Amino acid sequence: MPKKPKKLTENVDLTLSEITELTAKLEERDRECGQFREMAQRAQADLENYKKKIADEMQAVSQSTTSRILTKLLPILDDLQRAFEQDNKDKATNEWINGIQLIERNIYSLMESEGVTLIDPKGLPFDPWQHEGVISLESDEFEPGTVVEVIRKGYKLHNKVLRAAQVGIAKDPVPEED
Repeated sequence: MPKKPKKLTENVDLTLSEITELTAKLEERDRECGQFREMAQRAQADLENYKKKIADEMQAVSQSTTSRILTKLLPILDDLQRAFEQDNKDKATNEWINGIQLIERNIYSLMESEGVTLIDPKGLPFDPWQHEGVISLESDEFEPGTVVEVIRKGYKLHNKVLRAAQVGIAKDPVPEED
C-alpha cells in the first residue's frame, strides 16, 4: 500500500506542474487574443475613418465641379439679362424674348436646385467678402459704405461666394462751393 501514495504524490506533482504550465499558456493565449482584438478594433476604426475621409473628399470634388460649372454658366446669364434690357418692340422679337426668358427661368431653377442663391446687397452695408466695389456714388439717402447699386449680380453656392456682386457704394456728397 505504501507504493500507492508515492505514485499518487508523483501524479499529483505531475498534474500540478501540468496545470501551472497550462495556466501560463492559457494566460499567454489570453494576452495574444486581447492584442489581436485590439489590433482588429484599431483596423476597424482606421477603415471607418478612411471611409469618412473618402466620402468627404468625394463631396468636396463634387462641390468643386458644381462650382466650376455654375461659374462658367453665370456669364451666359449676364448676356441673357443684357439682351432683355434692349428695347425691342417688334412682335416676333417679343415672342423670341419670351422664349429666351423661359430658358433663363429654367437655368435659374436649375441653379437654385443645386444650392445657388442670389446675393442681393442693395441697401446693405458693403461686405468685401461678398461684394466687389467698382464705383463710389454720392448719395444723400444712403449712409456712406452702403451698397446703392448692383452692377453685376453675385451668387453663393451653399453659403460660399461663387461670384461676388459688383456694386456701387454710397459716399458722402461733396458740398458745392458757392
